[in-house]
Amino acid sequence: MFELNQAITEWRAQIAAAGILNPETLNELESHLREDFERRRQSGEAAPEAFAAAVRQLGQARVLQAEFAKESRSQATPLRKHLKVLAAACVLMLLGLAGYLALPQGALTMSESRFALWALA
Repeated sequence: MFELNQAITEWRAQIAAAGILNPETLNELESHLREDFERRRQSGEAAPEAFAAAVRQLGQARVLQAEFAKESRSQATPLRKHLKVLAAACVLMLLGLAGYLALPQGALTMSESRFALWALA
């Protein structure tokens, strides 16, 4: 007799072995798998065939892993760009501070230093 929960446990192990380890992602994929399985069962398909067809419809483990890898890379790219801009701004600010601190004490008045910072911007 076909055991759905056992089949899903084995399927999850295959997906995890392919590199999809995020529990939220696994749960979402399992939810889609269960929905498709139930839809097929309601249309009269036998349980083992319905499960196999639902797995094929959802995609094989390696294909899913490749798709999720693409998605995570595309989501990481904007974050990296923002981090690079932030790092550049911090470096510029530190260089400006180091230059100001390297000046002899009293070399610039407050109004002159404001102008110097304004001129750099």
